Amino acid sequence: MRRIQLFAVPAVIAVLALALAAQSPDLYSSLRWRNIGPIRAGRVSAVTGVIGQPGKFYMGLPDGGVWETDNAGVTWRPIFDSVHEVDSIGSLAVAPSDPNIIYAGTGDLITGLSLNEGNGLYKSTDAGRTWHQSGLLHTHRIAALLVDPKNPDLILAAAQGDYHFKSDSRGVFRSTDGGATWSQTLFRDDVTGARSLASAYDDPTTVFATTYLHYNPNPGIPHPPLNGTALYKSTDEGATWQEISGHGLPTLTGRAAVAVAQGTHSQRLFLVGGFGLYRSDDGGQNWVKSTTDRRITGSDYICGVYVDPHNPDLVYVMQTSMYRSTDGGKTFASFKGAPGGDDNHDLWIDPTNADRILLGSDQGAAVSLDHGATWSPWYNQSTAQVYRIATGFEFPYWVYATMQDSGAVAVASRGGLGEITPFDWYPMPAGEAGSVAPDPLDHNVIYAGGLSSALVKVVRPQWTYSDVSPGGNGKAYRQFTNPPLVFLPQDPHILFFGSQYVSKTSDGGAHWTDISPDLSTHNGQPPVMPAYGRPSPALTSIAPSPAQLGVIWTGSNNGLMYLTRDSGAHWKEVTPPNTPVSGEFNFIAPSHTRAGEAYAELDNRNVGDYLPHILRTRDFGATWTPIVEGLPTDEPEGSFVRVVREDPKVPGLLYCGTENTVYVSFDDGDHWQSLRLNLPTTSIRDLVVKDNDLVIGTYGRGFWILDDMSPLRELARAATVKAVASDSPYLFRPGAAVRVYRDVNADTPFPPEVPHEPNPPVGAILYYHLAAAASSPVTITIRDARGASVRTLSSTPDPALAAFAEQPLTVPDYWKQRPRPLSAGAGSHRANWDLRYDPPPTSAFDLPMTAVFHATPPAPQGPLALPGTYQVTLTVDGMSATQPLNVINDPRHSRESLAGLEAQHALEMKLMSAIRAAHAAAEKAAASADPRLAALAGASGGRGRGSRGAATATPTLNQITAQLSGQLNLLDGPSDAAPTGPQRANFTRTCEELNKALATLHSLDPATNPQPQSCTEAGK
Repeated sequence: MRRIQLFAVPAVIAVLALALAAQSPDLYSSLRWRNIGPIRAGRVSAVTGVIGQPGKFYMGLPDGGVWETDNAGVTWRPIFDSVHEVDSIGSLAVAPSDPNIIYAGTGDLITGLSLNEGNGLYKSTDAGRTWHQSGLLHTHRIAALLVDPKNPDLILAAAQGDYHFKSDSRGVFRSTDGGATWSQTLFRDDVTGARSLASAYDDPTTVFATTYLHYNPNPGIPHPPLNGTALYKSTDEGATWQEISGHGLPTLTGRAAVAVAQGTHSQRLFLVGGFGLYRSDDGGQNWVKSTTDRRITGSDYICGVYVDPHNPDLVYVMQTSMYRSTDGGKTFASFKGAPGGDDNHDLWIDPTNADRILLGSDQGAAVSLDHGATWSPWYNQSTAQVYRIATGFEFPYWVYATMQDSGAVAVASRGGLGEITPFDWYPMPAGEAGSVAPDPLDHNVIYAGGLSSALVKVVRPQWTYSDVSPGGNGKAYRQFTNPPLVFLPQDPHILFFGSQYVSKTSDGGAHWTDISPDLSTHNGQPPVMPAYGRPSPALTSIAPSPAQLGVIWTGSNNGLMYLTRDSGAHWKEVTPPNTPVSGEFNFIAPSHTRAGEAYAELDNRNVGDYLPHILRTRDFGATWTPIVEGLPTDEPEGSFVRVVREDPKVPGLLYCGTENTVYVSFDDGDHWQSLRLNLPTTSIRDLVVKDNDLVIGTYGRGFWILDDMSPLRELARAATVKAVASDSPYLFRPGAAVRVYRDVNADTPFPPEVPHEPNPPVGAILYYHLAAAASSPVTITIRDARGASVRTLSSTPDPALAAFAEQPLTVPDYWKQRPRPLSAGAGSHRANWDLRYDPPPTSAFDLPMTAVFHATPPAPQGPLALPGTYQVTLTVDGMSATQPLNVINDPRHSRESLAGLEAQHALEMKLMSAIRAAHAAAEKAAASADPRLAALAGASGGRGRGSRGAATATPTLNQITAQLSGQLNLLDGPSDAAPTGPQRANFTRTCEELNKALATLHSLDPATNPQPQSCTEAGK
């Protein structure tokens, strides 16, 4: 891959004394990324299925790897995440004779805003569980694959080659040993690649291929027109080729696709492209234009034709909708699609069963098992391709983004039903391109790029929208694909929008004022055309400084940067030296504490420069320093940076997203290191620091959140690094924990098949580091402000919980939350305190109806802790470390007074005390040989439902325990409210029953204590 050096690195670079240059990744290895959706699909680039397995299908994504379904599209799961080198898939094929063998050609065919390059062919011999690279490393994009029906080692691959540079690694390649070695059997020239391959399942020796020009050194610079489109035929399964032209065929241009009908000895052919649909009935010797229907004409974005395996007259053509002909391609009817265009790209039809079809479109993958009469949904695939993102100001906060092919989207960071469900995201009525800016003053208002206008104002909860675009003053406004949009940090009434000008509004878009000249020009000269963009030179970023009012930075898509220090009265060009006009300053990140400091990401990929470029200035742009040490330079999909941000709370703590993953710098960008953790390889298009969370938007895997990344902030201090590296156990200071209920659902839970994503861990996330493995149990103790113990977590498994985990239930085990003892091994670890007290004793745990797939804790649970300050103490081998923890109430429950919460909590604690007394007495009575005591204990089990009705005449101790547990369950809510009169009365009555039972126990066994302290009061 060719490298372009843009900036010389100075010999001496000033370094802030912030922390050690590089941290051991082990210090933060316990942090975890969490996918939140949206639970709707993005574009699919390749599809295939397994012959003989009705529910088994695979899809490939432009930046999301390979996914599989075993149940005909009811659920999908990723199976390519173990591959870190590449995630862009252009083609897929399962060996018909061995369903365990899957070939994945990397590199997506479509180029433009997304690069999506690959590094050859990957192969799995165990149905996708593991993968290994299998040659064709320099082909960049493999657009099509064919595997012999009887020989899984005979493969043909259509390779596009390098988009920016001439190369010989393009055309059709052939392997007869399963990808171990390859021979190039079709090569047109060094700028033309192979686009499609087709053969009949019953006649694999006859193969057809199309070629297509795949070369553009600079999309913004005109060059002589070239045409590489052609049709080729092989009669020896791809070993040799002959071009087919004329004889009824027009001059072929653009992308073309070919299909061969089974049962015709490879005589019936269809060829589609921008030139129309053509048919041959003699193996390609002669052709006729099949139809004049313009709807089915191919294009450079969508092009595909397929034939039913049992009926050569049944033809499918892919376009914005999918069209079907039943008369051999003469007439067509729209078969599957929607207004606006689903943009269908790939189709797989089982060659042995025409009822089984898999469709890949801009909207996702859909399965049909009834010949296309009905289809599985694509609202169950978390593969959205998002661009600019933003987070709201509500709780739980929402994440917003513009989204490729499917408009804009809004997703809650936490769902109320114990997980993120289809109720927790919404298709926001905005465009697929543009930026998003939630209104800081009104949480129900969001500004975003419009579908048919520059800017819309969206109002929740009705999700209505209106056009508020700048304009109407006689000026012509030019826009970048994603025009910048940002509120002024010091005055949230002011919103900035970028065209070639910086425009501002202070009345919600009713009126706009331009506060800059054309900032896409150099010294007033005519603007230079960008390498890529829509439609011409324009601003790509507007960045007001949080540190100083009036300081605003701008960047453009033709390599220019400007700065104003007086709110737009005067502007000065501060473009870094040697910046090419092909570069885009998509993100500029001003420091949150130093007015003259800013960080700029430069994206120069459009001319084949895939190196990372981040620049830093500390003197208002007078000088710039490259800060890329530690970032890779040789990744197959490109090593360029997409976004850079500074942590708003810790100066010099930086985050950047690249074409492959996320990186962090603890020393103001002087050194970078990976923050991939458990994140799959994918293109990071934007990232936002929201409170203690790091939120990213990806092109192919939706949104991900690094929940409570407080350890990263702590590690930005050298003293912390020294302490963590010592022999003593280290407990990171946790971020504030919000007092939320795990699940507010009161009845039937969502079945596992309903699309869902996980909520953040309930309560506090606790990170700790052990320099060596512990030789005794590790414990974490939580104490309240008075020093009383609230909860103890341990590395020693709780016997009761362990027994419950193995206990057969009346429902499937997949509802259970498995016990999670603390980790005692060396390294960094994550634990979770759900803000509940230790659970009350019970004779039998159970699962509540508020169940969540794989995340339902056993009941009963202890009460929720009150808002306030707690102490968290980690104890390991006689050594301890303590940190404070702030617990805050759910902001949505602000109407409830603290006095009401305290009254609720007080009664819950009395119930806990009474439950302990009743349970202990029941166990003692049950263990006695005296039958009168056994009768007093009663049968064990049951938790009660709250004891709303009249009590039984002589309740047993176990019945009393169940009644108390039921009262605790009802009092717990989910609600924050003082106890009602009936709740207090129930407690008083049950306490009286307990006292009577204890008195009876005492009379029968005088050694017992007759009356617990918790039941001496009347529950006032």
